[in-house]
Amino acid sequence: MATYRDPKALAISQARRFDQVRRSFTVMHADMVQDMAKEAETLTSGTTSTAQLREMGHPFSRRRARSRGGIRKALASAGIAKLPINRQTGRLQRSLRVMRDGEGWRIQFVAPHAKFVLAPGGTRKMVARGFWPEMRKRFKPRNRRLIYEMRLRQLTIMYKRSA
Repeated sequence: MATYRDPKALAISQARRFDQVRRSFTVMHADMVQDMAKEAETLTSGTTSTAQLREMGHPFSRRRARSRGGIRKALASAGIAKLPINRQTGRLQRSLRVMRDGEGWRIQFVAPHAKFVLAPGGTRKMVARGFWPEMRKRFKPRNRRLIYEMRLRQLTIMYKRSA
């Protein structure tokens, strides 16, 4: 490790290393966000058509769930899973946006019906599909691993020998 006798030289060296750490973190975070966007696309790519849902009696309806003795029983009797969310027209998937949000990133669906389909607690007429809890569950281990790798990279950059 280099020895600095001048505070100005030390400050310049530290600023350069901090900038390397910041750039490294930004790249790693952007990669994870892209992975999340791909996963969101996967979770919204179900293959049950509108006609099939109509034939099943609209199994995601709260009214249907109440008449069948609960959401789980209604979905089980229809033989359908909550996820992935069925792709009807593709508008929901096409509306997926990855946006900068200050220092971080935000994943958002901008289709008008996204707020109803993806509502965490469902709506008055539709059961909750569990999209956001599933995204959190799938990315919690990845997020922990990413933070570990970021800390390791930070130590590597900050304490490497200067040339």
